[in-house]
Amino acid sequence: MKNNNKKIIIALFFSFIMLIGAFAVMTSGNSNNITLPVNNIPATANRTNPVNYYIELSGVPSGTGMYQQLITINNPSDYNINTKGSNIQFVASNGTLLYAWIQNINATTMQVWVKNYNGSSIIDMQVLPSFENLFSANGYLGEAPQLSSIYGEYDNGKNVFNYYENFAGTTLPSGWATSDPSGISVNNGVQINNGSVYTTSPVFTSLNNVEEMYAKYTALNSGNYAGIMQSNTQSPQGDNLGSNAEILWMINSGSNEFVAYSANGTSASYNIQNGVSSNFTPDLNKSYTIGTFVSSNTVG
Repeated sequence: MKNNNKKIIIALFFSFIMLIGAFAVMTSGNSNNITLPVNNIPATANRTNPVNYYIELSGVPSGTGMYQQLITINNPSDYNINTKGSNIQFVASNGTLLYAWIQNINATTMQVWVKNYNGSSIIDMQVLPSFENLFSANGYLGEAPQLSSIYGEYDNGKNVFNYYENFAGTTLPSGWATSDPSGISVNNGVQINNGSVYTTSPVFTSLNNVEEMYAKYTALNSGNYAGIMQSNTQSPQGDNLGSNAEILWMINSGSNEFVAYSANGTSASYNIQNGVSSNFTPDLNKSYTIGTFVSSNTVG
């Protein structure tokens, strides 16, 4: 997607109440649903002799650098993973530890983002004894901020994603601002009643990224738009009259259904997608992972 050589800012804007817990930007949203074999689990393990599971990945990006890989593990207790997921670590094919961030975990499913090397199609998951706790906000294994008993205690998202913010504390973090100070409140997450919050400087150089937020809507739409946006201008205009490169994923005006808008910056319009329906309407007070992405032939 063309971006007119301008750098990209992020905006989250709403006209009714929404609570945002964490926000992340990643190079790739590559996802693999993994079902590991369960017939060869040893009875014991320790730090020097963990149980190893080789996870084969598909769709791995080529070239140099690193990307973010989502791994879904069904029935984690079948692999002696404890209820928090704190006794695992991930190792690259070259033998180095990989940063990992648990997005969610329950008795049936664990989803974890792993920062993996481009071109590497095998990750080794190592399981230690169930009493081990490898969680560290500065280490290789962490978890989403709302999963800790103390908000963000073991959140290492900054080590995993290209850009990450969990809005911990009671003020907007450095690099973020709001269009309506009276319309937001920050308390281990940001609640937006009106206006927007946005980055005050570019956070990446093109729209070729995945951005996601963990959020829930707590009030019905009052007739305006609410959602997440990427743009190459600090001051986007309605109907893209500024001819900017933009991606918007919004609850539509007068409706609670998500719709998509996107433009490549070549005209004063949303010339790629203009209000394309998703057929998705979020339930109130239910948390979702909501985001936008672009590939060679798709914007969403």
